[in-house]
Amino acid sequence: MLLDSEQAKDTMTSVISTFEKSDVDYGDIRFNQGTSRVVFKDKEEETIGSGSNFGFHLRVFKKGEWRSLGISEFEKTKIIESAKKLCNFSPIPKKISLTKIEDWNFHRELKPKKQAEMHEMIGMMRDIFKMTKSSSKKIVDVVSNTAVEDVEKIFMNTAGSNLFDRFPRTRYFVLAVSKEGPRIERDVAGKGAMQGYEFIDGQDWEKVCSETAKSATDLLKAENPPSGKNMVILDEDMSGLLAHESCGHGLEADQVLRNRAYFYQFFKKRVAPDMVSISDDSRYPEAYGSYSFDDEGTKSKKNMLVENGILKSFIHSIESASVLNATPTGNGRAQDFAHKVFVRMSNTYFEPGNWKFEEILEGVKKGLYLVGGSHGMEDPEGGGMQISSIKAYQIENGELKNILRGCTLTGNVVKLLMNIDAVSKSFDLRPGSCGKGHEDYVAVTSGGPHLRVKEAIVGAG
Repeated sequence: MLLDSEQAKDTMTSVISTFEKSDVDYGDIRFNQGTSRVVFKDKEEETIGSGSNFGFHLRVFKKGEWRSLGISEFEKTKIIESAKKLCNFSPIPKKISLTKIEDWNFHRELKPKKQAEMHEMIGMMRDIFKMTKSSSKKIVDVVSNTAVEDVEKIFMNTAGSNLFDRFPRTRYFVLAVSKEGPRIERDVAGKGAMQGYEFIDGQDWEKVCSETAKSATDLLKAENPPSGKNMVILDEDMSGLLAHESCGHGLEADQVLRNRAYFYQFFKKRVAPDMVSISDDSRYPEAYGSYSFDDEGTKSKKNMLVENGILKSFIHSIESASVLNATPTGNGRAQDFAHKVFVRMSNTYFEPGNWKFEEILEGVKKGLYLVGGSHGMEDPEGGGMQISSIKAYQIENGELKNILRGCTLTGNVVKLLMNIDAVSKSFDLRPGSCGKGHEDYVAVTSGGPHLRVKEAIVGAG
């Protein structure tokens, strides 16, 4: 059973009053609650699940030091007592001035056009399984998943902010597994949005299932890609991996605080050609990783990280901005009430350019087209890069030829960025879940246009 929002607000108001009567310099409280429904299916099992979580997170700042506490207790008097105890500490004074915090009010209730009914979700997953499996006799398994969430956030602070946001969030993925003799291959499709179950109803499932199955089947005849230096074109999904894994993690300002930010040496300097811009935009319309305010009450906004090739900004929480004398960018995020705030991405992508895909392709005499992001590893300290595609195609004289197995791009990220020589008009985004290390997961989106890189180090995926 979820807590009544008005009851939560009443408790939060009392906590803010407690903070104001104490000797802390600043205090805030956030309340998170939500429900989720998930359906999973493969050839062996069907799994359905539903759940809810709710709780408060209290935080104070005193003489340069932060203290915070997550509470799943809902008795008002006990929460106020916890707030008093949280304020009662003796910090080791630090020469850190709290950055200016804007006070504002906000209220939004974004209702889904259609609620998720469990029987519909189960039926849809079964239909997806059948459509994908029947596309080819070589498809031996299909894994499908749909998740629908209802998210509620309330935030108050001693600066005077009073914020409320409620919105739906939905995503799906379909994985097709093919087999011929001892060889097994796979391909995957997935999308997500800040919408209700109407997002699932709106998909062209016959197209999604048939294209995913065909790709998985085609990969059975794919050869390994050539290794070494090649001209490459990255599809929208691969450019998203580059933006998120290779660039975005290195531009989280807490890496600067830990002396692990390779990109810091390039601040206000060129890291790419003029045609290249990278954004982190938490207000992107209906994107899976969007929000109206972060978990510190900072307004969502579009942050230009790289603008016309120049590294313009890191993304900040209030804490990192206070230490580095910067402005919070709305990227202080937490998994839920039980977790502390970290500097996190939202919707991170390369901005579209002016090229048609056909024009980008025409400029390649010999190279590789990398399609579908498989996985990637970040190296914020060393500036290294490792991102892999699901598949690739040989390019000869501006034409796509035979399909290849997945490729891995390695090397130095700035060197690769500087080698980009074409950016497409086409643009697409994919949802994801990003952890800080191996935990603290938050909803994100990544993507962008096609990118052509005139020279990159390529190996087998």
